[in-house]
Amino acid sequence: AGIGAAFGVALLCCLVGDLPSVDGQRVGPNERPTDLSQVDYIVNETSTKVAGWAQLEWVDTDNVRHVGHWVDGKVLKPEEMEKGYCTGSKAFGSCCFNGEGSFILPIIAGEHRWNRGFRAFVYLMGLFWVFLGVSVLCDAFMNGIEAITSQTKMKKVPMYDRNGHKKVDASGKVIFTEVETEVWNPSVANLTLMALGSSTPEILLSVIETGGSGFYSGNLGPGTVVGSAAFNLLLITALCIQALPDGELRKIEKYNVFALTAVHSVIAYAWLCVIVQFSSMNIVQLWEAAVTLAFMPYLTLFVWAADRNWFKSHQIYPEAEEGYDEEGAEAAGAATRDGNVDKTGSTEGGIETGRSFDRAQAASVRQVNPSRAQRRREAMRFISAPQSVQVMQATRRQSAGGPDDHAEISFVSAKFQFMENVGDATIGIKRTGPVNFPVSISWQTVDGTAKAGEDYEEGSGKVEFEEGCHYKEIAVRILEDEEWNEDKDFTISLKMESSTDVIKLGLAKTTVTIIDIDHPGEFCFNESTFMFMSSDSKAILAIERRLGSAGVATVKFKTLDGGTAEAGKHYESVSQTVTFQPDQAAAFITIPLKPEGWAEVDAEHATTIRFFAELEDPTPAGGATLGKNSKVEVLVRMVDAAGEEDGEDESWGGQFRLALTVENPKEASAGELTMHYVTVVWKLLAAVIPPTSYYNGKLTFVVALGLIGLVTTFINDLASIFGCLVDLEDSVNAITLVALGTSLPDTFASMMAARSDTNADNSIGNVTGSNSVNVFLGIGLPWFVAAAYWEALKAPGNEAANAAWAKKILRSFPDKEYPGVASKIIEENPTGAFVVVGGSLAFNTLIFSILAIVCLLFLYVRRVFLGGELGGPKGIQLASSAFLMCLWVIYILISSLQVYHPEWFPDLSSAGGS
Repeated sequence: AGIGAAFGVALLCCLVGDLPSVDGQRVGPNERPTDLSQVDYIVNETSTKVAGWAQLEWVDTDNVRHVGHWVDGKVLKPEEMEKGYCTGSKAFGSCCFNGEGSFILPIIAGEHRWNRGFRAFVYLMGLFWVFLGVSVLCDAFMNGIEAITSQTKMKKVPMYDRNGHKKVDASGKVIFTEVETEVWNPSVANLTLMALGSSTPEILLSVIETGGSGFYSGNLGPGTVVGSAAFNLLLITALCIQALPDGELRKIEKYNVFALTAVHSVIAYAWLCVIVQFSSMNIVQLWEAAVTLAFMPYLTLFVWAADRNWFKSHQIYPEAEEGYDEEGAEAAGAATRDGNVDKTGSTEGGIETGRSFDRAQAASVRQVNPSRAQRRREAMRFISAPQSVQVMQATRRQSAGGPDDHAEISFVSAKFQFMENVGDATIGIKRTGPVNFPVSISWQTVDGTAKAGEDYEEGSGKVEFEEGCHYKEIAVRILEDEEWNEDKDFTISLKMESSTDVIKLGLAKTTVTIIDIDHPGEFCFNESTFMFMSSDSKAILAIERRLGSAGVATVKFKTLDGGTAEAGKHYESVSQTVTFQPDQAAAFITIPLKPEGWAEVDAEHATTIRFFAELEDPTPAGGATLGKNSKVEVLVRMVDAAGEEDGEDESWGGQFRLALTVENPKEASAGELTMHYVTVVWKLLAAVIPPTSYYNGKLTFVVALGLIGLVTTFINDLASIFGCLVDLEDSVNAITLVALGTSLPDTFASMMAARSDTNADNSIGNVTGSNSVNVFLGIGLPWFVAAAYWEALKAPGNEAANAAWAKKILRSFPDKEYPGVASKIIEENPTGAFVVVGGSLAFNTLIFSILAIVCLLFLYVRRVFLGGELGGPKGIQLASSAFLMCLWVIYILISSLQVYHPEWFPDLSSAGGS
């Protein structure tokens, strides 16, 4: 996209036509050139929009330099063009008559004569609208990325016995089996393609700005990269911390990968500061840009190794793990069908060789933790409406479990609840699959909101399963107090005692909730919305009893019309009293559904119908209460006879129909309808992108990337012209308005992941990897190309280009604003170089690096003392969020003040190299 923009600039330059040569004649102090032969310098290489125009510079007989415009045979001064605003150094602003810094806009003749306030408002609204557009396109881009990264392949791997040795047949040859394995390592996919998908606007903005300007540096692209990193790490993390209910915690599961990317993200921005300010001040040399770009494959390899536990002290078998399917142990299933598995239970590779706990844990939670791409799609659905059937289908597939015929050890439930006076809480552990050999596992309690020594006695130990044993129990002592408390919880984790035991861990973590005995509790539904399919015969709703379960308590349940579903036609009305016995924490209500009622539903306009369910009149009165989700929405989505959702059409035509469809228009709110019509143009443009069924998403990836590049060019123009109109410097514009706009979908996606996932990996765990990619690709790639371009022009025969470069540097960095900078650069690099004046960029990256270290240390402290990076007691949540938000505000204030009042801050150039 950047190269295309550069060619476009060169092509449009031809519209100016043939200009007379310059002979150096001078005019008087109060005169102006009458023809182009009297000017000193013709700026025609950036004249991109209006034919017969050029920017001019001339020196009068008093040696005073002037700037003007050649328009239709006349020389006009800037104040005659822009009523005094576009004067001096602002004469070349992107909002001025044929100014610099934009590629496509403005496209309306005479626009520069509009009222500046009105014009600024138009460009601001346009910028917000294009932000929505690039988000919609990135949504389609993420679909392609997910299709690519979810591909699997069959791989031939050796089989291992229970002692970790390769199995051989009677002739001594190693026995192999074919297993299904993912083509992309999940951590590598998150760091590369997933991070690219979430950071595409920032990366392409930097690429287009550099390539389209003739390989000169700009402030908008690099500034957006740094500003977006600050927004992601500080503000999104702050919002995710307080997105959880009071007392809930989320922690990063793959902490080794997070720590690795966190360290490298700080190194990335510190390195950026070094190369522009200290290594070769104001010049980016080719080797510096090459090192920046090379960090990307280096970090990718490092993360891949860390994900495979290459840095653990014990022995592992990487080739064995390749065939292990985290979704359902299909590898073992395939081996069993082929008759290649030892009947004692050993599988290919010995599943527990070196990373049993981590991989089995990941397998057990993956069903409830959708990918980052899906979370981003849900965020875009939340922003732009309506819901896409593809997303609903994907969500349904994510929530569906599958059978597992592997031998495994698991907790019998993911959650246990006990009264605080229970004494010893007994937790069941089951063993399924082959049981004809003994196995040993260990267990350990981990603090949550319940603390060892205060609410329960810390426990750990071993559990021995003898041959033929299917079930064991462990006991944890619960400590009773005399005061009423909210529900508290802690977790218990399982780990294989020996890495040579050939058995899989299933549900390896369970949550134990301690319920205060002094309160009858509150009643609520466990979800705010329930989704079912029209082919389902019944809807099952769960009612929870929280904050106590003393004695017998009741609550009334009833269904309500009020939606598009009708009682008696689409579902049977239910009204009953639900009785909870002492210590009972949950109950289930069944609502019969009537699939035959869909015959009269207009499928063209309503693919989902809804009704409501409500709780009321809890008893005992004065004790039992209703919780937050006491009234919920029940959605029933249409499916066809084959069980597929109606409207599930992955064809190109289906995409266009979906783009134009408003789901349930009669029930859609005014805001939902407004957002649909505001974004419908972008949805139609996204529908042009080929579906992921073409070439496994690769065609989707390429076309979406091209369209995002085109739309990002408009972001560059709109942001640049708006900043020019309101006198907002590009470097400040980048870290505030542009960074906010490009990061908005990721904000909603992270908050959704924080609330819905069982860990913090999708919400904040990927932030540091995305920030690293922003530097290594978003800055490393365009800077490497630009540095190589100027390095090539140092060869003999490019004297004209070198002279044009020198004039450009003199004009871009006038002595009034950059004392002595331009002359020093030209003196030290007479044949040209890629110039990146440190200034605000170096200062911004330095401040961000310091604040990033503070933020990461703060998250580590929360992990150690609270048990998770996100959530916790509400008071601590709010305090933590306020602290991180203050860090972001400090970053914005200091960075902005440095731009407008550099004299208030230390001069970094005094420490820079030459």
